[in-house]
Amino acid sequence: AKKLFPNAIIHSSGWLPFAARRSALLDLPYAKGWLPTRNRYRAWAAIAAVPWERVQRFYQQKPPAPSTPLITIHIGAQWRSKQYPHAAKLADLLTKTHPVQIVAAPGDPLPDGIAESEVCRLIDHELINAFRISTHIIVNDSGPMHLAAILRCRTHSIARASSIEEWLPPTVTAIKAKSTPKGYRPHTTYMSDSILE
Repeated sequence: AKKLFPNAIIHSSGWLPFAARRSALLDLPYAKGWLPTRNRYRAWAAIAAVPWERVQRFYQQKPPAPSTPLITIHIGAQWRSKQYPHAAKLADLLTKTHPVQIVAAPGDPLPDGIAESEVCRLIDHELINAFRISTHIIVNDSGPMHLAAILRCRTHSIARASSIEEWLPPTVTAIKAKSTPKGYRPHTTYMSDSILE
């Protein structure tokens, strides 16, 4: 960063969450709910001296809803442990009342029950366009969650492997498993291809 911005002033924060991510003892007050988990979006706004209300206003300005209902389910995630394994059942249920499209990035593995022929492999502008024509987007705790949020789409995130409170963008609705960790320490298989129920 100093090479790119030689006159920048470095402001470091978040040492306690960084340490709590690696120590169950330091994470205990957060995991028990005694102390709140610091949201990354709030932290970034504070570091950049941007009032939180301004950030919230941006995310709350929803574009007009598309005239044709369409639910997009993005099944991808960096690791299988973050991927919702019952996406096929979810798509079947939603298809009974709404048009549904399933999307993933080119390298994303498919959950059980979803065939390659049922998936649109989209990145970049094609993914942005797919999100923009959707009335609702369902995503894993992943990069596409942040993309859908910045596009101000009606976004629902499924969280299972780490505390979504830390990463949740403004206005995104979190759908959490009961076993979703609280605090800063993620599930022990967080950075893995283990499939979590």
